[in-house]
Amino acid sequence: MLKPCPGLTPGTRVRLPEIGHYLFCELHPDHAAIIRENDDWTAGALLAGRPADEIARTREILGSQLTCMAYPHGDRDRVHDICNITDFGFVVDDDLARMLGPHGWTGTAARLTVDRYAEAIWESALGKTPPDAPFPPEAIRELFGRIRSRVGEGFFERLLKGMASWLAEGQTEELAPVVADHPDPLVPYLRLRRKSAGCVAYEGYSQYVLGMENLADALATEEVRAYHRATTASWVLPNDLFSFRAECFGGDHNNAVCLLRRVRGLSLQEAVDDVAARIGAAQLDVLEQYDRITASSRAGAELETYLLTLQNVAAANLRWSYMTPRYHGENFRWNGVLSGELTLDPGHTRFPAVVPVPRPAVHRPLEAGSLSPGA
Repeated sequence: MLKPCPGLTPGTRVRLPEIGHYLFCELHPDHAAIIRENDDWTAGALLAGRPADEIARTREILGSQLTCMAYPHGDRDRVHDICNITDFGFVVDDDLARMLGPHGWTGTAARLTVDRYAEAIWESALGKTPPDAPFPPEAIRELFGRIRSRVGEGFFERLLKGMASWLAEGQTEELAPVVADHPDPLVPYLRLRRKSAGCVAYEGYSQYVLGMENLADALATEEVRAYHRATTASWVLPNDLFSFRAECFGGDHNNAVCLLRRVRGLSLQEAVDDVAARIGAAQLDVLEQYDRITASSRAGAELETYLLTLQNVAAANLRWSYMTPRYHGENFRWNGVLSGELTLDPGHTRFPAVVPVPRPAVHRPLEAGSLSPGA
């Protein structure tokens, strides 16, 4: 049996190490308009009828900013579609968490409730109007219809399959006892998290925003499968490192940091250091595998663009993990600090202060027309 996670006490302090940022991160050139349009859709269509504070919390997650960083070179309208899907996914995740509580699938009643919730979503997407629909059926129908109109039927079905894998696996119990028997418990953990963290779904979304529907043969090769596993680590581990405060205080220990504490007996600092180091190593693994694939006979412009896009997704996810109030508390605003001592409270992560640049030895106020002090 797994040991209990030691948990956290209010005011716990832990040092956030410097993390390697080896993958390229930028914003889509039309990000401001895309984010504005997505917020309007989420408030006016997806969450129509829900309380204003829930709409505000969803906007605060910064899901559309994550998507605009993930797809800086994607088709503008398709990036907007995936912004909609991302907000939809976050709301679904929150709904499921409320239904199931911190311990996941426990009891037949909870399982049946969640199964019915998912069924009502799919019924709405297929044009039905279930009386227990968790979202306005017309909003779900319009979103799925919009995406369907842009792609072939076979590719649309693959997109749905990827999304369904996330819905089916997203709330399962990841920390099965089998991890305790593995020499590195994070290996089986990451294997389980590929679907539950949405990695498989976002591989499909990446092909969608790029307009690439014919990569099936390349994606089936072991080289690209290994690349997908590497990008999974570079996606999941930042999420776990930055979300563990909220999850651990909430009694949810399905997290890489908590897992290392309960299986390996690591201290909090040792577990944070371990996961942080793995994030940098995972990015380097992605780059090494990219070089091998692009130097092989399988290389081609479309495949290379797709592989680079997955790097953008991973880089965006790391940067977003520093930024989002979803991980760090209501009204959180990241100050840009990448490392230092964090203070962990039940409702908030406190980052260290911004350290000012030392004053130059020779200093005088800027004068009109001067480019810099002393110029």
